[in-house]
Amino acid sequence: APPDRPPLGDGARAVAEWAAASLRVPAGHPAAGRPFNLDPWQIAIVDDALTHRETLACMARKNAKSATIAVLVLAHLAGPLRRPGWRCGVLSVNRGKAGELLRQIEEIRDASRLGGLTVRRTPWPGRMVADDTAATVEIEGAGYASGHASGYDLAIVDELGLLAERHRPMVAGMRSSVSAKGGRFVALTIHGPGPFVPEILNRRGAPGLAVHHYEGDPDLALDDPENWAKGNPGLGTIKSVDYMRSEAARVLDTPSDQALFRAADLNLPGSPVGELVCSVEAWRGCVAAPDELPPRTGRAFVGIDLGATKSFTSAATYWPATGRLEVLTACPDTPGLAARARADAAGSLYERAHRDGVLLVLSGRLTPVGPFLARLRAHLAGAAVGAVGCDRERHPELLHHMADQGLGWHPVWRGAGARAAEDAANDIRAFQRSVEGGRLRTPSNVLMVAAIGQSHLVRDADGNASRLRQSRARARIDSLQASVIAVGLGEAAMLRRRSRAGRVYVA
Repeated sequence: APPDRPPLGDGARAVAEWAAASLRVPAGHPAAGRPFNLDPWQIAIVDDALTHRETLACMARKNAKSATIAVLVLAHLAGPLRRPGWRCGVLSVNRGKAGELLRQIEEIRDASRLGGLTVRRTPWPGRMVADDTAATVEIEGAGYASGHASGYDLAIVDELGLLAERHRPMVAGMRSSVSAKGGRFVALTIHGPGPFVPEILNRRGAPGLAVHHYEGDPDLALDDPENWAKGNPGLGTIKSVDYMRSEAARVLDTPSDQALFRAADLNLPGSPVGELVCSVEAWRGCVAAPDELPPRTGRAFVGIDLGATKSFTSAATYWPATGRLEVLTACPDTPGLAARARADAAGSLYERAHRDGVLLVLSGRLTPVGPFLARLRAHLAGAAVGAVGCDRERHPELLHHMADQGLGWHPVWRGAGARAAEDAANDIRAFQRSVEGGRLRTPSNVLMVAAIGQSHLVRDADGNASRLRQSRARARIDSLQASVIAVGLGEAAMLRRRSRAGRVYVA
């Protein structure tokens, strides 16, 4: 608890003393069977949940925020705060997730041998009722009417940060459910990608609002213990330091899992389950050994993603006649690969890519486009290039460097969006079909695996995949962007060819 925090109220002090004397940690935890002693930061959450109209407890996962509120609920059902007719409602992204809090309450009840608390399973996932007072904790269905018809003393929304804008009526219903009784609204969550946590943080300091927000630092390394402590108030007492150490080391060498680690274990903003352009497993199914790759037959279509100050420059070449895809990426030599990887939280990825020959290191502080195009031309010696695609925002730059290199390739400009004038949506769909259908064949490329794992598919209001973006600011998905353009161009050319041959009718 912060040093300037007011003294604890009588209710929080009574709950903490009762928990230590009467409750036991349930089985399955390292401290199983021991008294349920709440840490000071947990007692502070209980105090604010009792004295403030609205309380946010936002921190990384596995810090016992649900157990903290479970103790508060049990204190109303069977402890010092019990009173007749008290009601609590729990809402989450679905009934199953909301039911996890009820299971936690059950587990503490059983470990503590508390009597007089009956669980009724209908409607599923159930509710708990105190036999002597009829006090109840029940699970709300995740629908638009959630909470509206209920009169709660305590309304709990679990994983508020994972609820999207479309869930606003549900959240509003839970807020209004406490209006008649002057009750309390409590949100437990990681930060997540949704709109609700930022809205509460923007209101910090408002009357009746208590905020307990623990967040890692996006500029600190993933394996920095100081960073772990920022997002995990229970680190070392509830959440294992050994887990954080080993998991941070693992994700540094597995960039595709870093978005989950940042969201779930450091409580940084972002989705732990963002939609990828395709699964990493599906992509790996397209990887072939050098002697198993199809030939460079027919026209080749090239996608180019020109890098900015810190990003890479990538070129992907696709032969639609055989499904072969090759990707080449470059970065400047200043700073070096190790320093660049530290800044991007990429572990040994860049050094492995350079060693494998899929990452070129060119002289300069910015990737020199001209020399990169020269290396690409040498790489494609003998190939018949049908077209070269690039983001239309960069077309003057590409035309300039192509002219300097004497390249007579035909540029095609691509853009983001799903309108007829924009074409990223078509390229994304073509890429997904080629990967999921197993038509695409490609050499092993660690940069592509990392890029797919750190991609985030953005959809427009109609549900169309309108563009790709990285799941975090320092993710490098340039090789994926170039590949999507190349495959989109190649598949569109094949479709036009089949149409002219009369095998496909296009209205």
